[in-house]
Amino acid sequence: MLMLKSPSLAINSHDAPWPRFRMWETVDAARGMNAPEAVNQIIRVNRLALEYEQTQLLNVVINCHGADYGGALYIGGEDSPGDRINISAVNAFALLKKRNIGTIWLVACQAAYGNMGKQLCQSLAVTSGCQVVASDEDQDTGVWGGARILQAGGRGQIDEFEGDVYAFRADGSSGKIDPHEDIYTILE
Repeated sequence: MLMLKSPSLAINSHDAPWPRFRMWETVDAARGMNAPEAVNQIIRVNRLALEYEQTQLLNVVINCHGADYGGALYIGGEDSPGDRINISAVNAFALLKKRNIGTIWLVACQAAYGNMGKQLCQSLAVTSGCQVVASDEDQDTGVWGGARILQAGGRGQIDEFEGDVYAFRADGSSGKIDPHEDIYTILE
């Protein structure tokens, strides 16, 4: 499990598998949510963080389905493919660049898979000015996810990633990482 520093935001797609991640602020994405609407939620919660915590958001978790073989995130649901976040929708995230938001965690299957997935993640990092963390394999909540539904805790936590985990940075660099060792916006 990864414990994220606060204030953090989780955006959970309506059709993402359980459990839903809970952070300092949590948004349940409406069916059909698109990139500009997701960015508006991030900006709204960042304002709250600045007002109440005197700091910008340190983490943004996007929990949704990813396209098979990378290249798209279905934040509005797999049944709304026209609203997916893909390379052509990344420009909406440019509004985040001046806000100095920390890490964007893509908890989606195959978000960093292959050339298309890595291009999407890198473009998102450069455009938003945020570090982006994603994996190249299908993600599984498994027993831990089922147990978390029953327990009282869980706020501020995300599951470990399956597969190779990559960090994509705003300066255009990227590489395989160990989130426990290489990301400053988590608690250890």
